[in-house]
Amino acid sequence: TIIPKEELWPPKPGASWESHHAYKAWVGNTWLCQDIIEDYFGVSNTLEELVANGQLMQGEGYKCIFEEARRQKPYCAMAANWCYNEPWPTAANNSLISYPNIPKPGFYAVKNACRPVLASAKFSKYKWNEGETFFADVWMLNDLPKDIPAGKVKIKLVAGTSELIVLSWDYSPMKANINQTGPTFRCKLPAWSTDRFKVVLEVEGHPEYNSEYTLAYQPRSVERKRTTPVMNQ
Repeated sequence: TIIPKEELWPPKPGASWESHHAYKAWVGNTWLCQDIIEDYFGVSNTLEELVANGQLMQGEGYKCIFEEARRQKPYCAMAANWCYNEPWPTAANNSLISYPNIPKPGFYAVKNACRPVLASAKFSKYKWNEGETFFADVWMLNDLPKDIPAGKVKIKLVAGTSELIVLSWDYSPMKANINQTGPTFRCKLPAWSTDRFKVVLEVEGHPEYNSEYTLAYQPRSVERKRTTPVMNQ
């Protein structure tokens, strides 16, 4: 490890964490951004939990950026990563590939956002509260140089073992290299004992078009049920 054992937890400015760009690399506390991560998911109890939540946020953020760029074509012609890979060992960075050549979960999130055809959801924010009216726009994105037949998208919300089907959308045949705008769905978020939930889009007969998004959730209770880190590093 590039951080001495006695400095690993908790992270703080100075010494190895700062030398390896977790703090004061650009502005504020970039690139660790612990305050932003914990604003969404609460105080981290371990380094593994902090890393998992940070990587989750990075992947979901990049996914939404790349899919939004595709929704805006032809006015938006390109989306690119300013920080693609790292030329040296850093403790934190916004890159997709860690030194020397280790893809982060965000790399695969961007890869999935760049599939030629996919069902896509557009959100207005990342964190949602219990009892709030959740809403999102549904799209089908097509960058293939050929027409796509009509199909059906099922949209559901998943939190732990709880599953809520909110909409089915029958999309029309799609012309080559043309996206299709779908409906906006709305539903009141129920009481869940978790700090995150998934929006899942399933395309009937085409699992390769499926998409899912993990969003932050705030129960009315101040107590949080900690989930198993999904992206340990």
